[in-house]
Amino acid sequence: MARPRKTEDRKLPGIRKKTYTCSDGAVSEYWQAAVYVRQPDGQLKREWVNHPSKKAAEEARAERTVEVKGGGAVGRSRQTLGVYLDDWLEKHRVRKPLRLTTYTRYECIIRVNIKPTLGGVPLQQLTRKHVEDLCYRLQTSGRSDGKQRALAPRSIRNVLRVLSEALDHAVHVQGLSRNPCDGIRPPKAEQTEMAFWQPDEAKQFMVLLEGERYGPVFLLDLATGLRRGELLGLRWQDIDLTTGTLRVRQSLVEVKGRLHIDQAKTPRSQREIPLPARVVAALQEQRKRQVQWRVASAEAWPGGDLVFTTSDGRPLQPRNVYRRFTQLVERSKLPRISIHGMRHSAASVLWAQTRDLLLVSEMLGHAQPSTTANIYAHLFKDAPRRAAAAMEAALFSD
Repeated sequence: MARPRKTEDRKLPGIRKKTYTCSDGAVSEYWQAAVYVRQPDGQLKREWVNHPSKKAAEEARAERTVEVKGGGAVGRSRQTLGVYLDDWLEKHRVRKPLRLTTYTRYECIIRVNIKPTLGGVPLQQLTRKHVEDLCYRLQTSGRSDGKQRALAPRSIRNVLRVLSEALDHAVHVQGLSRNPCDGIRPPKAEQTEMAFWQPDEAKQFMVLLEGERYGPVFLLDLATGLRRGELLGLRWQDIDLTTGTLRVRQSLVEVKGRLHIDQAKTPRSQREIPLPARVVAALQEQRKRQVQWRVASAEAWPGGDLVFTTSDGRPLQPRNVYRRFTQLVERSKLPRISIHGMRHSAASVLWAQTRDLLLVSEMLGHAQPSTTANIYAHLFKDAPRRAAAAMEAALFSD
């Protein structure tokens, strides 16, 4: 008699009873249910799961079979969240790719905020409750090692953003059936207005820059709204003193105490900005001064093409620039602002002169004009009054 051909049904896993002997000699039994599940590498693997009774095994097998047929089943793994996050970040930095500062921030968030609390949890056992408990811990006690107070809402949102991004990838590669971060409501972050100077205050500050070693740095920042890294990473090849324009192509960043040249923050950050005549003159003087330093240093000059350097050719340390800026602000008796506040001041001045949101957004290098509108909401406080004046002029003036 011919041997019957195997059918797809015969390949399906089943249910089996297992027994074991306890230390007191008693014999106990349990049941196993198995289902074939496709792994991320495309292979089918049979998974056996223990259950206390035959009924429980049958119900679990039926439920798992529905998941498999619906495409929502993932291969079982004992990998912990901490191990997964480390592996994901190293691959993500190449796949995306991540800027050096972004990678460093992600690594710090994972190491300091996520792994101490959830690092030992198996990835596939991670639940929404785990994520909610993490948020609660960050809101109440900050880091699990007690070295930091409760995190600000904005910082907690950043932690959730990194965790959710990593878990989205786990779902994509079929390591998870769903993202436990979905539906989590992060704490509301209040929008705080950064201090900035009005045009007359900026002019008052510029008086102090005459003869100041860092004068060209701060003058250029007030005139263009460059980010600090863009400012210190500027090269002479990026500036055309004849046409009075500069191009933003890179950034100087400090990571773990060391300076690095990094790419621009976003594609829109790579932009061209026209320069006022006074700024061009200041840069011409800066170039002459730097040539004198180079000649005096002779072969000791390290090379490079940075616009702003020390007298021996090394890049400016961001902390030294900040320290000098703070000293000048205190001397000026002006409202205290940060270096980033000069970027806000530049945006405020340009908006006041042009009322062109797109132009302000392009100068700042924002990805979208909506980003500018959200960050610089204070610029539009007089919009209702201007609207009323416009309607008055259009409808009721003679």
